[in-house]
Amino acid sequence: MEDQKKIADHRKKELSRIADFVSAQFSVKNVTELDLIVEFEQINLYIDHYENFFDRMLVFDEGEFHIYLNIDRRNSLDTTGGRFSLAHEIAHYYINEHRIGLQNGIGTTWFNYGHQ
Repeated sequence: MEDQKKIADHRKKELSRIADFVSAQFSVKNVTELDLIVEFEQINLYIDHYENFFDRMLVFDEGEFHIYLNIDRRNSLDTTGGRFSLAHEIAHYYINEHRIGLQNGIGTTWFNYGHQ
């Protein structure tokens, strides 16, 4: 992991402010209501069986954002891992460089943790 870039402290603070703002808008009794964020932002959410192809993914297609969660990788909304995966992809949506990059056709945010 030597090649991994370190995130600068000012960037960490900026990302933390974004996360705090979003969670404050969509939290009830200290629980962030991820489904409300998805609904509010009009992101299409697909939770289905995708075998071993990926864990989770945010894509922009035909003018809309889509989040895919792979049940075969234990990513359902009733698991801690599934909630993390959804929150992670929502975070990519809120990071301007990621969202705008996707809108301009620069990749996806697919994640394939621990599998080849």
